[in-house]
Amino acid sequence: MQNTLISTDFSNSSVNDNTLPNKNLKITSLNVGYRVMSNEVKGSEAVFVKLCKETYPKYHGWQNNREEISNCTYNTAKYLTDYNLFGMQELNREFQREFQDEIYNLGRSKGRNYRFFSNLGDFAVVVGYDKDVMGEGIRITPDNFVFGEGNNMRGMQAIYFPLRNLLFVNLHAPHNIDLIRGLNNAFQYISQLFLQRFGKYDTRVIVVGDFNDYKGVLASRNNILNILGKYLNLHGEAPRSCCADTNYKYPGDYIFDTQTLEETIQKRKAIYFGFPLDYHRKINLYSDHDPVVLLEVDDLGGMILEGVITDSNNFIKIDIKGLDTDMVLEIAKIYLKNRGINWKVNKPLYETHYNGLPHVTLTPTMRKYLGQKVLVKLGKLYHYSSEHNWVMISVEIPEIYECVYRCHISLAEGRK
Repeated sequence: MQNTLISTDFSNSSVNDNTLPNKNLKITSLNVGYRVMSNEVKGSEAVFVKLCKETYPKYHGWQNNREEISNCTYNTAKYLTDYNLFGMQELNREFQREFQDEIYNLGRSKGRNYRFFSNLGDFAVVVGYDKDVMGEGIRITPDNFVFGEGNNMRGMQAIYFPLRNLLFVNLHAPHNIDLIRGLNNAFQYISQLFLQRFGKYDTRVIVVGDFNDYKGVLASRNNILNILGKYLNLHGEAPRSCCADTNYKYPGDYIFDTQTLEETIQKRKAIYFGFPLDYHRKINLYSDHDPVVLLEVDDLGGMILEGVITDSNNFIKIDIKGLDTDMVLEIAKIYLKNRGINWKVNKPLYETHYNGLPHVTLTPTMRKYLGQKVLVKLGKLYHYSSEHNWVMISVEIPEIYECVYRCHISLAEGRK
């Protein structure tokens, strides 16, 4: 098959949010575990808390001898400081103050300026955000707002960020309720409160939380949740994040968004939803739930995505131009998935080490085109060249896909 270069250039697209500080959203949601915080081997968290105690035996699972924060909850505090907006569920009131203080202090060391909104109740839901990135948050719902059925109620909170024109909802759903009806009723109430106060229908809404959706009903259907007259949908397949006691058989930790794919592309963005990058549940040890993230990146802001298709060495080449290299593989996955392309990532062919860093030795044909040594990050299936400032991702693409937007097709140089 003839070597073909497919390139899509969006560098002339318009963008209207350049005035925002650090404009890309980094959002995470995590059920932090009531008994994970109290370091008790009880209930559904028992399996995970036992693992925490075994992993951190010095203080029997606590971070220090004051027994104010468990070591796994301390891991969570460190993790959260990589994000500018997050929703937490199932906080233990007895240990909440120390936990939030850790997040704040660890965040300060990274230049973060965190603020928190908490609801009332023993199993608290809390929103945390970097004020320097998100601007001032405004509480929309009462601090005792709950939803559910009868006496089976749990917390939900809605916070508005005028700087972003973003309404952020964080919730912990009760078990064994009609989820779709219960959520839509609560969202209708939030919509009424928001419109009475601000009257803005063009506001983006992001909803995060532990939905206790063991059957995956919310993840398997589109356009069933509605807020501010817009549908809430996922930006990808929901991972199985629940829980340690069931060996993670179930989904249920979600981040929904009213922003559509078309709106995302118009903003020259890509969005990744799933587990955090470089996440390993048995190493990171945050909670009996896995965290989920929504990461917004400059997919199309002046960068060119190229797909080179050959008989034997299929790959996608991305000019990253200052892009965080941790995001590159996710961008490629998003780009292809959004265009209905089935593909899989190939592992590096040969791996060596140089000055303690993992590298990949390329085949002669690839070396001619890419250079002799390319940095490979452990746990990633991509190859990054710091010298040439781009990334090669080895993939298999079953067929040449139709270009959309403004494209050109030409022969790839240097390939035989």
